[in-house]
Amino acid sequence: MSELSRVEKRKRAKRAFVALLSVTFGAGLIVGIIGCSVISKAISKPVYLEKEPINVIKEKPLPAITNTNILHESEENESAWVEFKATAYCGCRKCCGIWAENRPNGKVIGAAGVELKEGVSIAADLSVLPKGSIVEIKGLGTYIVQDTGGAIIGNKIDVYFESHEDALEFGVQDVYLRIVSK
Repeated sequence: MSELSRVEKRKRAKRAFVALLSVTFGAGLIVGIIGCSVISKAISKPVYLEKEPINVIKEKPLPAITNTNILHESEENESAWVEFKATAYCGCRKCCGIWAENRPNGKVIGAAGVELKEGVSIAADLSVLPKGSIVEIKGLGTYIVQDTGGAIIGNKIDVYFESHEDALEFGVQDVYLRIVSK
């Protein structure tokens, strides 16, 4: 057998092994995800001890989340508060650049695909606070991460205001926030 064919066989064997590992890992990952999903569904279902037929109860849709109806954790945990740098913005071209153009019906839509609202919406680094995260900002209230921005990196947030003047008045502040829900 020539040296070239041995090298070629080793390369092919190595590629086959890597492919097998990839398939095995992928299948294990899928099985793990499905297993976690099945387990979480099983855990969340109520257990009935009666032997009579069970009536199916249809779930009601959840109400829209607003700044006034968000439930907070039962007790404040001081260690849960993290310092963030807070800035402010509005939907104008000065604050949003080219993103301020072509707004549908003048609505300011955030990266989460929802209309931004003063007193509710903030922008954050989505690797720190994912879209939809509900946070409490000490002294300001409860907000929802509904947007992101190029300058919002790490422990920074950008609070949405309806007017440019209000955003300027807010300025730059050091704030403490804690995650209520991710």
